[in-house]
Amino acid sequence: MHMLWFSIFLGWMFKSLVQRYGGMRGYLAGLPLFLGLILGDVVNAVVWIILGYLTRVGYQIMPKGRSHPDCAPTAFRTVKALLR
Repeated sequence: MHMLWFSIFLGWMFKSLVQRYGGMRGYLAGLPLFLGLILGDVVNAVVWIILGYLTRVGYQIMPKGRSHPDCAPTAFRTVKALLR
């Protein structure tokens, strides 16, 4: 949750601003834009997951914290393993 709080805050803030100043008409007018942003992010993640699977590099859906012992990016670990 500590990595996602700003995204959640921005979503709440934009929704509140649209509802306050645009009312229901503004909310319904902005709905396709915001759903498109969400769908675009999901499609982007799916494409990278598929490419990572095909190239055997991998893709992290959620970032790992700095305190996690395995915090090196997946591609870096793969290249490092190949160089051994």
